This record gives sequence, structure tokens and C-alpha cells, in this order.
Amino acid sequence: MNSGKFVRFDSYGIYGYNGTADFSPNSIDDIKTKSDFGLVWSGFFLKSNSGSGSFEISTEHDLVITAGNVKRVQIGRINNSSDNYGLELRDNNNNVVFNVDKNGANIAGWTMDNHSIYKDTSNGTIGLFSNGRNATI
Repeated sequence: MNSGKFVRFDSYGIYGYNGTADFSPNSIDDIKTKSDFGLVWSGFFLKSNSGSGSFEISTEHDLVITAGNVKRVQIGRINNSSDNYGLELRDNNNNVVFNVDKNGANIAGWTMDNHSIYKDTSNGTIGLFSNGRNATI
């Protein structure tokens, strides 16, 4: 009896599938979308889907926790950049509420970098700015 749960080794790599018994992938992307884990030619992935959310560790996305269509927590490569690593947290509306990466930090709308802490508002910018030995408020 084939219940649709199997581990397959083929030209794409080795991967675990939990679905219909007639799964025949057309690409590695097909495997990444429909399988729970895999070691394929483009890297590895391990994910757990539960209801409307998922948890994924992969060479492509590093660590991502998703709720609905929103990447709520992302650790590793940010915005699919090959050289920008960090931590990003988003709210239910997909707004960034916390971000730390090579460019600095953003916490609840406040931006922090090597020389300043500030927030842009509808009335202008408020913050603390440093230029060498001088500071401006």
C-alpha cells in the first residue's frame, strides 16, 4: 500500500514527501514546495507546516517562521541578499518591527546605525546624530 508518504532518491536528490501517492516532480522547486525535507543539488531544506504557518531551515532561506503569507521571523540572509545577514521580525500586516543587519538596526520605527538614532515622522526627523566629536539632537 502506498499512502503518499515516502522518501525518494532520484536525479533531483533525496527528499521526503507527504501527500498523494502519484507525486512526480518536474523540478527542484517542485520538490522544495511540496516536500517536507530534502537534500537536493541546490542545497538542503527542512520544514514543518502546521495550519496556516510553517517553520523552515534551508540553505536558501536560512531560518524562517511564516504565519499565513508573512515571514514573521527571518534569521540569516535578509531579502534574499547574498551578503546581508541579520534578524528581521514582522507583524501580521507584514510591517518590519525589528531589523538588525549589516546596515544597522530598526526597532519599532527607530533607525540605529554607527552615528545616529532617529525616527522619521510626518513632522520631520527626531533623533540623536553624531558627526565625529559633535552630537546633534
